[in-house]
Amino acid sequence: MPIVAAILGIVGGSTRPFWWCEVLSAFGHVCDKPIDNVGWLSKSDFNAKFEAEKSKGLYPYTIEGKVADGEERFRGKWAPSGSACFDARSILTVDEFIQKQQTLLAKGYSLVWVSSFERSPGKFIFQATWTQSPCRSEQAADVAVL
Repeated sequence: MPIVAAILGIVGGSTRPFWWCEVLSAFGHVCDKPIDNVGWLSKSDFNAKFEAEKSKGLYPYTIEGKVADGEERFRGKWAPSGSACFDARSILTVDEFIQKQQTLLAKGYSLVWVSSFERSPGKFIFQATWTQSPCRSEQAADVAVL
């Protein structure tokens, strides 16, 4: 699948503010999206937060990443998973993202969040969350966060 079609298929019709920034940034354009520094965690701290929230029956319905002072930082917003399965990823290359998107769509999951940041010049890392409701997978949560 061509990358343009994949990206447009992923974000088309999104009501999430600034979704177009991810599209533009994937093609090397600068997008002035507001950055809120509240809640940003290191990879290890975010992974610990993820495990703690998951143990409470919550899932990250949003995951964002950025590079600040040479370190990758992450944050998320959490919601009850209820009867839904989820798959949440914070570090995917564009090829990995497209593959994961195709695999999960074939299993009946829906993409509920996608974001990206530029890890290094020209190298974009995607964060995404998919859900399947009601859960029809063999596992209640197929998750790899960091």
